Amino acid sequence: MSDYPEAKPVYPIDGHTYTIREILANFASAVDERGGHLRVSDLHLVMGEPLRYRMDGDLHTVNGPALNEDTYRALIQPLVTRAQFQRFLDVSDQDLDAGCEPPGLTTSLRINLFRDRRGSAAVIRFIPKTVIPVEMVGFAMASTWEEIVSLKQGLVIFTGITGSGKSTTLFSILQRINETRPVRAITLEDPIEYRLANSRALISQREIGRHVAGFPQGLRSALREDPDVIVVGEIRDAETALLALNAAETGHLVFTTLHTKEARGAVTRLLGFFPSEASKEVLAQISLAVSHVVAQKLIPRADGQGRALAMEVMRMNSALGNQIRLGKMEQINSAIETGAKQGMISMEKHLSDLASQKIITRDTALAFSNDPMIMEKYLGPAGK
Repeated sequence: MSDYPEAKPVYPIDGHTYTIREILANFASAVDERGGHLRVSDLHLVMGEPLRYRMDGDLHTVNGPALNEDTYRALIQPLVTRAQFQRFLDVSDQDLDAGCEPPGLTTSLRINLFRDRRGSAAVIRFIPKTVIPVEMVGFAMASTWEEIVSLKQGLVIFTGITGSGKSTTLFSILQRINETRPVRAITLEDPIEYRLANSRALISQREIGRHVAGFPQGLRSALREDPDVIVVGEIRDAETALLALNAAETGHLVFTTLHTKEARGAVTRLLGFFPSEASKEVLAQISLAVSHVVAQKLIPRADGQGRALAMEVMRMNSALGNQIRLGKMEQINSAIETGAKQGMISMEKHLSDLASQKIITRDTALAFSNDPMIMEKYLGPAGK
């Protein structure tokens, strides 16, 4: 008997009844050819509601019936093992995270099962099986990714809200390193999303909860495994932050992600993991260990067909490092604004470039900016 129950046609949309795999395959086929990004990122299942999906950042509702518990189970069970689903049923106060690769689907899936006041619920995230070329990611300047790919040491942070494409950018960089450099790389992921085949690099991908207990344990282990490159899927606590900083400071190239809207926020988030009495030492370590912070947002295109990447890049240099050591966080944004010759770009500058190229609208640029006043200076008077 298979670990996965058969997918049966159970959910009607526009008069035709589909299996969950047919529904997923339909959504996974929507790809923005200009950037390689999937246009549909998530499928939502909530009791008493029709299926909803997130396309180009917005939620849409399918023309189908409200979910009940029986239909929910029939849709979810073919995507997780029998043991996983039984564990979800048996433990009423815990979520279930799982990854799967249904046959015939062009994407992998990351599944979260949980409960709310109405009953069972789920979010299914679509993960491309292939890493898009770094040239297609949408970097404001090619020199940014070229420099990051060539780094031998330092901490590179990709930051942004959930669904902003951080993992896509990170793994496009890692794949280029894989193709061009004979290095040893260890990844710590929760869960594994992109599966990389070894090329010039030798890569071991480890999943939290499956191959290692947690990020701190995985980092300690990685440092004993002769790595050149370490990927920490996300920094969530002080122990992981300290280990990542130490690894970068002692000669390793470390990639990680955070959830902040701007580069400055990534620095303050790192600092916030530690007690205030340690701030002086931590700021000094951040100034020495951090190489780049790449903050990104996916912005709706003016033509309504997909999203464009807007990016802020902070590149550590001696002047910026000195400001951080002194705790002058308010100076970071101005350093980025004036740091074009050092390879930096602000979110507002990249948004204005996208608006001037008619890729996004003026109103969209204003809505997604971190500082609307600076954004208006870049854009100039309306109508021009």
